[in-house]
Amino acid sequence: MMKRLLFLFLLFPVLPLATACGDNGSTDEDPVPSDPREECLFSNLKAVPSSTSVAASAEYSYLGGFLVKENGFTCTADDGTSITVPCERSTTPACTISGLKAETSYELVCYVIAGGHTYLSEPQQFTTLESGEEPEPEEERVVFSALNVSGKTENSATVAASYTYEGPDRVTDAGFLLTGGGQSNVKHSCGTATTLQYTYTDLSANTSYEVKAYAVTPSKTWYGDTAIFTTDAASVAPPASDSKARYKGWAELPDEITHSGWHYIYHMRPDKTSVRNFSLCYSSEYRCTIWAAMAVHDSWDGNAGRNDSWKYDPALSSSLQPNLKKTYSGVFRRGHMVASSDRQVSPETNRQTFYYTNMAPQYQNEFNGGIWNKLENRIWSNYNCSDTLYVVTGAHFANTNKTCKDNDNKTVVVPTHFYKVLLRSKSGHTGKPVWELSADQLQCVGFWLEHNDRYATTATITAQYLVPVSYIEEQTGLRFFPNVPNAPKTTFDKADWDF
Repeated sequence: MMKRLLFLFLLFPVLPLATACGDNGSTDEDPVPSDPREECLFSNLKAVPSSTSVAASAEYSYLGGFLVKENGFTCTADDGTSITVPCERSTTPACTISGLKAETSYELVCYVIAGGHTYLSEPQQFTTLESGEEPEPEEERVVFSALNVSGKTENSATVAASYTYEGPDRVTDAGFLLTGGGQSNVKHSCGTATTLQYTYTDLSANTSYEVKAYAVTPSKTWYGDTAIFTTDAASVAPPASDSKARYKGWAELPDEITHSGWHYIYHMRPDKTSVRNFSLCYSSEYRCTIWAAMAVHDSWDGNAGRNDSWKYDPALSSSLQPNLKKTYSGVFRRGHMVASSDRQVSPETNRQTFYYTNMAPQYQNEFNGGIWNKLENRIWSNYNCSDTLYVVTGAHFANTNKTCKDNDNKTVVVPTHFYKVLLRSKSGHTGKPVWELSADQLQCVGFWLEHNDRYATTATITAQYLVPVSYIEEQTGLRFFPNVPNAPKTTFDKADWDF
């Protein structure tokens, strides 16, 4: 074994051994950047030996910023002798290594060379067969994951699945088959990647569809289980009302109040400009957000990740905003009002959550990364529904005694309280807009939290933080959900909110 390790060291003098990639985590505190040169993930390393050769194959994902110069395999015997065979550059390299000794133990390693670095997979142990013995034919099998449907609208939906393949050949094509809306088994190829995703954009409103994943090998076509979904009903115009909210069909919007230094900003989704992303009321006097309003639905979900593109909001003069390229002074951190995790449908949509107008100074470990983060997660996990959940996140200033500084040494007022007000249908799947529902078909609640550094890092959201929406209206002077006249803002049932 010592000889084999010495040989590999001499063959590959610069070997970063990390084979997996990092994770930013789930909170909104500033992340630690990773080195892209150290991101190469290996999987499915296989060795199928005969008496004098081995069929080697693997898969890898190189996530660095350089071109892959070479990839292949190295086969090393116990006595230290080694054979290296380069393969055609591919994320699924495969080749046959000949010239091996019968009945001998070997280690197989896949390697990737990029940017002057050599990356190695974990070794695969195998023993060659007796002289003249042939390997048994491999049993072929494709196993699919559960198929996930997300981002449903009246005319679109995103489907995703993955699969694993075991066998001597390769998958030559994979994708989805769609049936419904007058179509039957319409094929949409996703290539040969083991993770499949496709967004349908020409579906009919309020229509049921069946979809299943498929994978093709030289011997047969394999199918996953069928998933059934129904597109949303076509949008219905809200009734006229006395609301001062600018867009009557956006049930989450509070009334616009004329107030010195308050600015109202409405961001549409960059990836789908007919759909709203979120709306803001921002105070240039306090250099802090007053409220942020959004709709929560699977159609805003996805896997965009954290963009971390901190920048001024282009909808407002930068002179009115805090400079938050780095975080606030002292103990305060950049707290998202609309969290990065709330907008994962695309990188462009996620990028808007990093505008400075969407920030408020928050204690990090005791609040932003603790109890507040738990509330954000609870909302997505417990209250999201197919009818859409409407959320307003706000900062309240009972006084202006506590301040901090931005990166230009300008004063930012620290909120004394943070809150969220929520509205949705009770059943979660009526298929109707909320303004068409009666009060007994709707549920409202508020979460009211004092902003301080006295929360335990393990503190959880309990019923003590629940209040009627009307209570938060009294504290803030705002009017919530004016476009939904039947919203039951004066009462709530804690059981409706899993307490």
